[in-house]
Amino acid sequence: MSGRHTTYYEVRDALAAPGCVICRLATRSARRFLESVAFECVNDLDLRVRLRDARGFCNRHAWMLLDDAREPFGAGIIYRDVIRSTIRAASSDSDTGNGRGGCIACEFHDGAIRRYISVLVEHGAEPGLAAAVESGAGLCLPHARVAIGTGGRGLAALMRAMLTVAESTRDPSWRPLLQKPNGETSRVRAGRSAARPAPDEETGDPLIALIVGARPSRWSVADERMGATLCAVCRDGDARVDKAVSVPESTLEPGEASCVHHAWLVHDRVGPVRSRAMFGSIGAALRSALVDAHRALTVAAPLTLGPLTFATRRSRQACLEIARSLPGEPMCGFCRVRDSTIESTQGDPFCRRHALQIGVDPSASIAWWSTIADGLDEYIRKNDYRFRDEARGAEQRAPWLAISAMASSRGRWRLLDFHAAATQGRRR
Repeated sequence: MSGRHTTYYEVRDALAAPGCVICRLATRSARRFLESVAFECVNDLDLRVRLRDARGFCNRHAWMLLDDAREPFGAGIIYRDVIRSTIRAASSDSDTGNGRGGCIACEFHDGAIRRYISVLVEHGAEPGLAAAVESGAGLCLPHARVAIGTGGRGLAALMRAMLTVAESTRDPSWRPLLQKPNGETSRVRAGRSAARPAPDEETGDPLIALIVGARPSRWSVADERMGATLCAVCRDGDARVDKAVSVPESTLEPGEASCVHHAWLVHDRVGPVRSRAMFGSIGAALRSALVDAHRALTVAAPLTLGPLTFATRRSRQACLEIARSLPGEPMCGFCRVRDSTIESTQGDPFCRRHALQIGVDPSASIAWWSTIADGLDEYIRKNDYRFRDEARGAEQRAPWLAISAMASSRGRWRLLDFHAAATQGRRR
């Protein structure tokens, strides 16, 4: 991939903002895809069949549809169909696992990661590109691992930039160079929602961003109230995490990392000083691993003949071995605290995920889901211009309740499943 095309210029322009460029571009692609689905394709029959079979979106992208894309009406139409289908399946004991097919937004998100990383590792040695990665705080560890596993003529230059960034994060006051963000990407497009900061406008601590990736979508207290779930497991687990992040040192072992969702939750709750103290040893281990990886990349360099680059079998295997040598994906201590309630909690109703995991009688859950489906009917009806003057009521919460019932409460996702698969011998 030596030609300069649209994706190349997307990457180059995105490097003007701080933080991992792959996190930012992939998240933006997923958000735009969700906006397109909810705003333009919500009545596409084939797409609705796929969403119905997959039981909607995964936890991450389901909540992104509301918190980031801000499309409750489209979400209401989609999840009314999903809930009705789930109720029929649960009533006949035929609802198992994650349905047929995976999250279609994840497919789009993972495709964006592959596309942008392939451009970055191919053109990373060009003048100014690696320097822009360095001044913008580099790639996060998960995407650096995928980039190394992919390989390319610009990989060595990217690794040098990553080493510089990792050394810079020793200084708590260091921040990446911030250029003025693009006004269009910094605002909410759909509906009457107020503008909110884009992820590339609030990077937080660069050390945490380097270790776990960019900050996930933010949501307000009002958003939390709209999506307050009745699932006993979700409620109890979230309450335990809320208590644990207030005293994170009692939950995480020294040198233990957390998932991206909880790492940023800790950062926001206890402040940058305590969070940096917790994750500082991980940063030191990462710096050491990057030094070793950069040294090993001399063996993994592809064969270059003029403008052509050939990845030999030896270089591909070496890149995969180097990617595996970097610190692995963490088993988040906060996720352990939250999920320890799955077997011990007894209560009805449950969200779909926990109803399947616990294996309880679904009758109470079905009753709750049916109430939500009725609320979605009323919510969609009142969005019709003929009934716009009717008083709004509890049905306005229906899209948030539907996602909490089908996809569980916020933060119950594993962002890094794709990255782990990328280093297990599969060529990206």
